[in-house]
Amino acid sequence: MERVAKALLAPKALRADVVVLNEYKTLLAALAGTTGSLSKETKSVVVSGQPGIGMTTFLLFLLLHRLENELPTALQLNSRYYFIFDAHGVLTLPINAIDEDDRLDECWALVDSNFDVASPCGVLIDNAKRVIQTTSPKVERWKEWRKQVRAKLYIMGLPNVMEIAAIVKEHKLDPSLTFLYASKWGPCSRAIIDVLECIDAGDDVGDIERSLDESANSAAQAICTTPSLFRDFMLGSDDRPSSFNSLGSSLLFIGPLRKVTTEGSRLVRSGSMPVVSTKYLLNILLSAWRSHCTGKSLELYGLFSSHSFTRTGAAWMLEFRMHAYLSVGDQPLLVSKAGHKTKYSLPPSSNFIPGTLDALCATVSSASFYWLPDAKNFPGIDGVLGISDAKAKSSTTTPGSNQTSPHIDIYALQATIAHAHGSPVKGLRAIWKYIRHLQNMTLHVVVVTDEEASASRIAQKFKEKLKNFTVGKKNTKHVPVKVWAGVLPT
Repeated sequence: MERVAKALLAPKALRADVVVLNEYKTLLAALAGTTGSLSKETKSVVVSGQPGIGMTTFLLFLLLHRLENELPTALQLNSRYYFIFDAHGVLTLPINAIDEDDRLDECWALVDSNFDVASPCGVLIDNAKRVIQTTSPKVERWKEWRKQVRAKLYIMGLPNVMEIAAIVKEHKLDPSLTFLYASKWGPCSRAIIDVLECIDAGDDVGDIERSLDESANSAAQAICTTPSLFRDFMLGSDDRPSSFNSLGSSLLFIGPLRKVTTEGSRLVRSGSMPVVSTKYLLNILLSAWRSHCTGKSLELYGLFSSHSFTRTGAAWMLEFRMHAYLSVGDQPLLVSKAGHKTKYSLPPSSNFIPGTLDALCATVSSASFYWLPDAKNFPGIDGVLGISDAKAKSSTTTPGSNQTSPHIDIYALQATIAHAHGSPVKGLRAIWKYIRHLQNMTLHVVVVTDEEASASRIAQKFKEKLKNFTVGKKNTKHVPVKVWAGVLPT
């Protein structure tokens, strides 16, 4: 691959063996197939997605596939010239050549948008059989020419950790560190390679991680300060403003939409969906969101709730929505006790206390609160809601409370999707140390998910795990725990 890349004067980053990602195979099958929206050989395609995941590498993979099968192909990697590969050999032509070559008529023209090339050159758009462009999500690179030839948009999915590790290995770096950094900074092979090259060179990896951290924090602050920016990630591709750039690319990862249907779900490749891919990055977004005024928090929450694709099974979005619903929302969450169908109302609390352990220790039974931990030190617990009946007294509607005077119900919350739930036992024991000072307290665990059957099933499982819940130095003190299931409204 290195020889090919050098011959084409391709970027140095491509001068390693190609790791064939599953997404490459899927897209190749769609382009070369006999059915589907991309199968028509005269239909041009814009391939986009998260920057740094290997879209340019896909273009060279496609080139090698076509050369291997002796299929006529043109290639543009810079703003000066393009190549033609066909049965007559290889031809290099300047972009501004006056005479058009009829050899283009049967060619697929492969074009990579980069610092030198914004859009495919006019001669390829006008004369090639079809144009396939790989590009970042910057709409100005493809909106006009796509409209001109009615090209299809295809959003490429994110690579998995094993694929990134394989790419790392081909760059002669240590693949054993891939999971550590991908689980923190997300599935961007370019970012992971940058980190590992820093380590390999003996440089301070803290410098590059600080840069990634600052970028993610800046994106989170910008989105929470001006929530309408988030809408740019959710708009249809052609609706995005021309100024839309890589804001949030170190925080929000772009993948294809996953639309929920009665049969399950399906990918919608013609649109994109933002994903916060790791707990570390989610904490950055939540920290920024928590620091803003209620009005801004409500606005951002409204963007989540009103979007028709929120029920995608994305765990990060579910957790974000749960925190917002039970803190800045104005409607109670309907919950049912594990094993029962009767619904109770769980009210939100707008008393958003600091996410420190000291703040949790300072809570009192006479005041409701919502606590979102600064650090994820509580396995299986994402937040804590405290509901006091100090004002309501005996008229309280809080589920599980029969007291008539200062009494507080502590709800340890877990936002989860069907396949990703974890036991709350360790997290609940860890939290107990900081709430045991509360008098007249009832302890609860609430499973919050996006589907009724999953919520009920997981709640029943947690009920069994917490049946003999104990705390204390030797875990000898039995504390009863009530378990509830709730589904966030859409």
